[in-house]
Amino acid sequence: MAPSPRDTAVAMYDHLPSLTAVAVSAFRALADDPARPGEALDPLAHRVLPWPVGAATEALRAPARHEPLRSLLRWGLLGLSDHVVLRTLAIDHAVRDALTAGCRQLVVLGAGFDTRAGRLPALAAVPTWEVDHAATQRFKRRVPLGDHVRLVTVDFARDDLAARLVDAGFDAATPTVWIWEGVTPYLPAAATVATLDVVSALSAPDSQLLVTYATPEMSSLADRLRGGRAERLRVVGHLGFRALGEPLAGLVPTEVFHAVLAHHGWSVTDDSDAPTWSRRWQPDRAPVLVIHERLAVATRRSPSA
Repeated sequence: MAPSPRDTAVAMYDHLPSLTAVAVSAFRALADDPARPGEALDPLAHRVLPWPVGAATEALRAPARHEPLRSLLRWGLLGLSDHVVLRTLAIDHAVRDALTAGCRQLVVLGAGFDTRAGRLPALAAVPTWEVDHAATQRFKRRVPLGDHVRLVTVDFARDDLAARLVDAGFDAATPTVWIWEGVTPYLPAAATVATLDVVSALSAPDSQLLVTYATPEMSSLADRLRGGRAERLRVVGHLGFRALGEPLAGLVPTEVFHAVLAHHGWSVTDDSDAPTWSRRWQPDRAPVLVIHERLAVATRRSPSA
């Protein structure tokens, strides 16, 4: 029997990288590193991105074009590019703190085009496992990030994440820092819980989980509206992500998300939001729009705790 048009479309999509992963990496490529003005926050991004996005970001890094483009992106995308950059900086900082606290290996879940293992000096010799679909990793394999990085191909809907990690040499007895960035908003609650089951089972005491999550308010624009208009804006936002093939299925209040983490044996030690990140890394620039995505930092409790 010939495949249906829907099956054909799904099969084609399965061979493409996530559109949001492409956009996030492009924003990183075009942003300056606050610690090194004039230099890219992610100097490797244009090399791992699919053509022509990678070529375009490399060309648009030219100094004469950079600031006008950044301003256009900020306003045209209502601050989404700034949000991604701030989220990146917050997680980079949390990774360094986790390594200082004793974590000795890294796992990046749904890694997308993340290049931290290649661009952060603190991770230069830290064993790292990047977990994602084959479609995205096909591009990542073009750029060697170092012998300490292993790409673990996983279809989260079908494969055994724990088995794949262990087969790739992951050591569950070693304190680990887990990065789970920009993923949970697209997962139904059951999928988030299932992944936490695996992560928790593989985490030695004092491991750290750096996980972002989004709350139902979505953005400060909706906050300014009332009643039906705010709800209509949220519906439009949901439809936009659905049109990209990545619907928002996992928006969750902070207290609920913290309770889920606690149930899995994690103690939240910090929970920050975009305004906090902005005050720290962009104090001279007011955000165009506040997106209600937060970063929870949690430590794995010992069994006796």
